[in-house]
Amino acid sequence: MSDLAILALGNPLRGDDGVGNAVLAELDRKYKLSPGVDLLYDCSSGDVLDALLGGRYRKAIVVDAAELGRRPGEWMLFNLQNAVLSGIDMAHCGSLHDASLAETLALGEALSMKMPEIVIAGVQPQELRWSTEISEDVRQSIPEVCTAIYQELSTN
Repeated sequence: MSDLAILALGNPLRGDDGVGNAVLAELDRKYKLSPGVDLLYDCSSGDVLDALLGGRYRKAIVVDAAELGRRPGEWMLFNLQNAVLSGIDMAHCGSLHDASLAETLALGEALSMKMPEIVIAGVQPQELRWSTEISEDVRQSIPEVCTAIYQELSTN
């Protein structure tokens, strides 16, 4: 059992939606992370369910592009109490393969499952189009996001 997971959500084939993977790659490359930290790239709904509801972690940091109402590249670290999560209507999707973070957390709550402490690192995207390239504004925010996550790790 690891103590902490850092999860990259989003689709790296959709431009700035790949920021989560880019942040994890930089954390792995530039920071000495303890053995108790798992970096989970390209998280699918199943990965998120397992990490957040499987009882494996004490704390999880979720990194994703997020609509923050800010300029592209601006970012925030926040907890669930400060988040307004939106998602798909589960009554119409019929599958947890399409579940968002919001639906995953709602499932955990409905089943009274113990969840880890969750911190979200959200980055305002510029473009969510078919591309493997992250916009320059979002790319420039990656080192700051990594520093904030690393500091978050050291507060535990």
